[in-house]
Amino acid sequence: MSSMVMPVLLSLCFALAFLIFSYMQETQVSAQIFEAAGARFLNSPWRQHPKSTIYDVRGGRQVYQWLEQVLLEQLYMETPEDGSHEAYCTKSHPCRLGEGNANSDSECSGPLIAGRRNCPSRLGSRRDCCQQCVGETCQEQIVPTKEVNLTTNTSVPDLSANCADTLPPWLSLFARWKTDDLMDEEDPVNVSFCPERVGTARPRGLMVGRFNRALMGRISLKRRKLLNADSPVFSNAYGKVMAAAKTDAWSYKPTEEDTTSFGVYNYGKGGGFNRAGAFVEILDFDKPKKVTARQISELKRAGWFDLNQGSMVVELMLWNGNVELLTHIAFVFEHQFSGKTNVQVRVSSLAFNIHDFSLVSSYVRIFTYIVIIICFVFFFRSQVEDVSADYRLYFSEPMGYIHLATILLCAYVIVIYLTIIFSYAFLNFNLPMETSEFADIAELTINNQDLKVVVSVITCLLFVQAVAECTSLIPQLRLLVDSMGVMSNHLVTFFVVFFIMILGFSLAGMFLLGFNLSQFSSPAHSILTVVEMIRGKANYDLIVEADDSFGDAYFLFFQFFFLIFQQFLLTILMTGYLKERKRLAESEQVETPLRRMFRSIKSALQHASANIRSRIVSLFGAGQGTRTKTVDYDQVARLRDRRATQQPIRNIVYEKRPGNDNDAIDISEDVFLRASEPFYPDGMMHYYVEGSASEGVAQDYKVQGFRLIGIFSKGIYDREKFRSQDLFVTKYKQNPQAILKEISNGESLPVRLEFQGKVRPFSCECIILGIFCCIFLAFILQVMRVVDSYSLAEIHRIALLDNEWYEYHPTRIMNFRNMSLVPRSFSSWMREAVFEGELGCVSTLNDVSTCISESSDGNELVRSNWQLYVHTSNSENFLKLRSLPELASLDITNTAQDAEGMVAGFIPKSAGNNEMTGRLRNWNVAVMPNNQMRMILQTPCFQQVTNQRFNIDYPYRLDPLIHGCASSDCMGRVIKAGLSCYTYDGDTMDPSAQTGAYTGLQYRYTSGKGILLGLGNTPAEAKTVWDIFSQEQLKPVAMILEFVTYNGNMDMFTHARVKFELQPTGLLQRQIDVVVFPLNVFNMGLTDFANEKTASNRALFITYLIIGFIFLCWVLRDLLIQLQLTSMEKPWYMFIPDYFMDDLWNTVDVVCLVINGFVINSILRYLLIDGTFNLKEGFRSWTLDFTAVAAVTASTTDSYEEFGRAADLYQTFQTLSALNGLFLVLRFAKYFRCVSSLRLVLATLAAAVSELVTIALVMLVVLMVVVLLMHNNFGILFPRYGTLESASQSLFFFLTGYFDTDDLFAAAPIFFLWITIFFQITFLVILDLFVAAIIYRWKDTRRDAEEFSITGFFSVIKDNLNFLKGSKAGAGSSEDRNVAKLNKDFWKKMGVLPHLDRLDERGKILPAHESKAAKTEAEEDLRDEEGSEGDFQSVQDQKRFVTVFKKAHMEIASQMTREISDVEDGNEAAEDLDYKVLQRWEQEDLSLSQERLGIIEEPQHQQTMDQIDAKMNQELEQSRPAEEIWLDALITVLEEADALEKLQKLFLPMPMIQPKKAHEWSLFDHKKIRMERRLNSFLRWLQEEARVKHYQFVREMAVSKERVLKQQSLVLSDYLQTLDEQIQTLQKDMESLERKNSQIRAKVSPLL
Repeated sequence: MSSMVMPVLLSLCFALAFLIFSYMQETQVSAQIFEAAGARFLNSPWRQHPKSTIYDVRGGRQVYQWLEQVLLEQLYMETPEDGSHEAYCTKSHPCRLGEGNANSDSECSGPLIAGRRNCPSRLGSRRDCCQQCVGETCQEQIVPTKEVNLTTNTSVPDLSANCADTLPPWLSLFARWKTDDLMDEEDPVNVSFCPERVGTARPRGLMVGRFNRALMGRISLKRRKLLNADSPVFSNAYGKVMAAAKTDAWSYKPTEEDTTSFGVYNYGKGGGFNRAGAFVEILDFDKPKKVTARQISELKRAGWFDLNQGSMVVELMLWNGNVELLTHIAFVFEHQFSGKTNVQVRVSSLAFNIHDFSLVSSYVRIFTYIVIIICFVFFFRSQVEDVSADYRLYFSEPMGYIHLATILLCAYVIVIYLTIIFSYAFLNFNLPMETSEFADIAELTINNQDLKVVVSVITCLLFVQAVAECTSLIPQLRLLVDSMGVMSNHLVTFFVVFFIMILGFSLAGMFLLGFNLSQFSSPAHSILTVVEMIRGKANYDLIVEADDSFGDAYFLFFQFFFLIFQQFLLTILMTGYLKERKRLAESEQVETPLRRMFRSIKSALQHASANIRSRIVSLFGAGQGTRTKTVDYDQVARLRDRRATQQPIRNIVYEKRPGNDNDAIDISEDVFLRASEPFYPDGMMHYYVEGSASEGVAQDYKVQGFRLIGIFSKGIYDREKFRSQDLFVTKYKQNPQAILKEISNGESLPVRLEFQGKVRPFSCECIILGIFCCIFLAFILQVMRVVDSYSLAEIHRIALLDNEWYEYHPTRIMNFRNMSLVPRSFSSWMREAVFEGELGCVSTLNDVSTCISESSDGNELVRSNWQLYVHTSNSENFLKLRSLPELASLDITNTAQDAEGMVAGFIPKSAGNNEMTGRLRNWNVAVMPNNQMRMILQTPCFQQVTNQRFNIDYPYRLDPLIHGCASSDCMGRVIKAGLSCYTYDGDTMDPSAQTGAYTGLQYRYTSGKGILLGLGNTPAEAKTVWDIFSQEQLKPVAMILEFVTYNGNMDMFTHARVKFELQPTGLLQRQIDVVVFPLNVFNMGLTDFANEKTASNRALFITYLIIGFIFLCWVLRDLLIQLQLTSMEKPWYMFIPDYFMDDLWNTVDVVCLVINGFVINSILRYLLIDGTFNLKEGFRSWTLDFTAVAAVTASTTDSYEEFGRAADLYQTFQTLSALNGLFLVLRFAKYFRCVSSLRLVLATLAAAVSELVTIALVMLVVLMVVVLLMHNNFGILFPRYGTLESASQSLFFFLTGYFDTDDLFAAAPIFFLWITIFFQITFLVILDLFVAAIIYRWKDTRRDAEEFSITGFFSVIKDNLNFLKGSKAGAGSSEDRNVAKLNKDFWKKMGVLPHLDRLDERGKILPAHESKAAKTEAEEDLRDEEGSEGDFQSVQDQKRFVTVFKKAHMEIASQMTREISDVEDGNEAAEDLDYKVLQRWEQEDLSLSQERLGIIEEPQHQQTMDQIDAKMNQELEQSRPAEEIWLDALITVLEEADALEKLQKLFLPMPMIQPKKAHEWSLFDHKKIRMERRLNSFLRWLQEEARVKHYQFVREMAVSKERVLKQQSLVLSDYLQTLDEQIQTLQKDMESLERKNSQIRAKVSPLL
């Protein structure tokens, strides 16, 4: 076994190691960085009309426009401009003279100080710029030189005088000044301070996406190589032609590109993008935007963007210090001679923290390296051994080539990876990056991206190999592989034809549609389109639009052809699957190694558990002795019958009793079976129990109508063989009793018969669940009011999502989905969505029809009774605030007893009425009296970068605790951890309290929330708070806006949260959560019949609680039943595992029960928010007691916390209700067992579960490896493949016919084409195998299927409605629909009296056809004339019957006389006669004492009655029923007089409760037997009386016949005497004639 398991484990370990290694390449992080910093270059238009993005660039001139309008603008978009309030002047980057906006002297460089509104007009009149210091307070500055230290005063009264000299004479004193350039000034020590020459402390880094620093850029140009045209026709007009179709930017081709120098630019061989050679220009992003723009403009003037531009590659290098990841972005433009430009974007990344041992991931990575190396060594060794053993065999199988490819690719990966991580560029990469390092680093990132793809391919191959190895262990997987192997020739043929037809349709589509449709514009793209159309993508509109003449014909023919052609694959796979299944069924089953291993493990575990169990039992049962549990099948059956959803099972055991080994057991006399033909031709026979002996074993098990499904005899359990159609005909002669007769011999005993009943669909459990489901759904549908909730939520989503605005440089349309990190983008969204959207309408309470935008004095609208609260640390800051122009129209206070934890927000001045309110869409009013909208901020915490390689240009990184801040309290985690925090610029900060740069506000942290800001209730109030905050330079990583509105018409509240969160990668995540809920969940608002619906909701909820409790009790009842069942066979504590293993639906029951508990809990928690209870007032809660605030006081607060909790609880309630509804409806599949057709479906799925699980695992493996390929190759560039989850979702869409692949094909045509073909063909085969497995199992399972029809379904429903009439009546099954009781009318027909017209003179009842033939024509004529039908109403019939009846008894008397031997000794004859008479009487008494049927109360089938009729007729025809005529006549008279009915009532025992326990059934059976004996005694009496009358009449007929015989003897004697006389006369005549003859002969003889 180890020889087979080890290769499998090696392959799996190898594949998993490469899977982990591939995942650790951080493609997901790289994708987020590109989405944050690089996607803007793809989506931003460089031209608005028409809208043109990078993919619309055509020619060098438009490349320049894209560089100028998009690349530069988007690259420097987040860099603050001079004079802006967006942190242009900071302590880390102080401003120079005349730059602003500076908030303090520390934000000015050197000795410069911050002025007051002194900026140039180009920066705005309200900006503060840095200026020179004037006066005695100015500091002195010491300038060290190579000779002396120069001292100068920084006070500069006259700026022009101090800066008059172009070059100061003292510059020559500095150490770096060249000696030959000394100035000729006589007084070199004369120092005057010039503020214009003051520089910044360090260069400002260019950040893209907040945390991604743009290190450097490179532009690589390749020029077209033009040749003289050699065409004699067009050379004059077209004198120059290109040397190639396009200039390849990826490789060096000197014959196709012009390498001649032009201007000052020289061609660098081996330089440029991908070291393909190019003219190269490096862009230094540490320089200002205008310098970079000027550099690009110089390139344009030099001819870089003219018609000679063959290809151009623009590269960017980004560094993210939070994740230590370098991202390389390349924009490739290749111009074709047709004028079209191929645009490709190549993104690659390289992590530099892979060997940072402060991270746990580094240790995992090292461990993965070791596993890969070890597995590669063993794998390589095994393959070398296989090749050495037989290389021809090795390469004759496909797996040999896969193994070889795996070895080569693994070696390639190892070499390339070692080359990358041990390269000089990787080990010595530092920040700031040198220009010379750009080419090496770019090459490393590109190689690393290629490495990811190769690793993905290796992972795919290794998983294929692992699956192939697993076939030796997993029989189901082996079955799938062999099914394809059996039909390999047919599969190869099919796929060859399939690919030929794909190619044919591709070429046809290209020639027909390729001129007008891009999907067919090239052979590769056309093949991809055809494959997509085969898998479900229509493309109908595009095809018809491209060619309206033949497009319809092409589409229809294509669809019909492949719709039919694909079915051949299913047919081939189905045939192979069935063949392999048949082969496995005929061959000897060999235990697989995996199963053997599991069996050994299971055996060991069972042995260990048995030891533990025995010890536990010995501890608890000491002194009680040991007892062996015997399974009581009767009790087990009764317990199982209490579960209505399971088919009842009866196990009847027949065995010899101790001490009575010689007793014969005839099972066929105990159980009477009825055979039923199978519903399907290849099915098995059905044997239904038609009855059982009253004193037999089966009578106690109540198996009437059950089906015999199994026989356990001689240690063999047979479920199929005895039900074979062939055996039933040939061996058992179509008699089901012969089956039981065969197993009744002593050698077969003991025998266990297993019977199966049918499920009752209308059981208590089914009714309870149906009521439960209906009540729950009715309650949820009314309470949730989905239509109303959607309308209210959609109003807010439209206001927040669909508002658009323009942004410039470049001009583009922005909205919530594509807003950037620039503060002005947030301000634009706030203006459009909040100020003019959610807060756009303010009205008075008296006039709701008019929106007020201004106050009565024409100023912006603010509420008169509210003031702005601000939290300041001192009075100086408060005075500064009051002087701000933004707050000129507001009343401000910094003293408030309870400001709700806000840093800034509006609070009431005094008590008053709330006369104004905000409205959205007229009827949705604001709820909060003070601040309709609240803002929650989470600020970042930065830590110093300790890695000296990167801390120069990236000194601070985001703390790892800062993540998920929009949904959790990041600031609280940081404060709790006690970390020392810095700003990104390096200033220390207190995370619990931060000071605003613009206003000096103290932004304090509120525990559990963050920094709170209230935005007021009017647009002017909200805009004021926002304007102040936007200038504070807090730079939060998360911002949450929340607000609440109320719609009185629907009586529903809307709670909305808008979340913004900045990831460490710089990606801005946006989310809007809108929850609509009523505070009173039962209220229905102003709908029709609102009061009635409200009352019904309360009633439904109470009913739901009651039914839920009943459902809980029912599940507990099932558990108790399982406890009893388990206790009968196993230790009682095993009942929980047995409960779940007994039926899968039990798990669904428990899940439903748990979810219902959570649903009820969420409702009650929602209803009882801040709830209390007392005896006087009952339950009180915020939810029940909330009222809108009409009059406010100074202490009035907003209920944001309560509404937030209510929204969260209600959303939880909605989610749980959806799950609960799903599981409740799904649970109804449990009752499919009651219908044979649906039971067949469930049985098929249950039987095929192993194959389906295996196929699903294979499908999962294929999906996983393709997801990995797509994720690693396209994940960085395309967000839908950026994560494994989204990539899986996108690939799953491929299976549903949804393809969005144009951009993928453009990025990597050949790679994507092969991946698509592999993925689609593989899944096509797998899905067909899926179908094949189900079909096979369905064909196998249907052999045991019963009636399968709609009529049968309705019959089952009809029959089981008897459940409503009582448990006893409801115990019937569908077999009872043709049953009837055996009443006195039936037995009258079964008697002998109705057949007296067929009685003959011999005393026998003739068959009907013989009786009719025996009638004479005269009798028939007589009957016709008299109109008699033989009903003894006519005199003729009566005479005939009397005559026949007498003759019959005479014949009986004669027969009885002949049976007595006539002996010579008279005494001996008398003794012998007495003996024989006594012996006859004893035999008759014995036959009378035998009970034939007993008491039959149950209705019987028509077939049973027919069999009784046939048997009675047969007995009548084979015997002389003369005696029975007397008994039948006597009983008939008693029945007509109701004497028998009175007798039955007389003997009937006293009423008793229906038995349930074993001893109660025993008592019931005893009473029943006693009643039967009494009735039998009365029957014996009747039989004796009838026999006496019979014998008396026989004696009379014997005497009469004796007299007749004597008379006949006398007549015969006379007749014989006459004959004697005649004989004598004849003899005399004969003698006379004889004499005459003799005389004649004597005379004649001489003549002869």
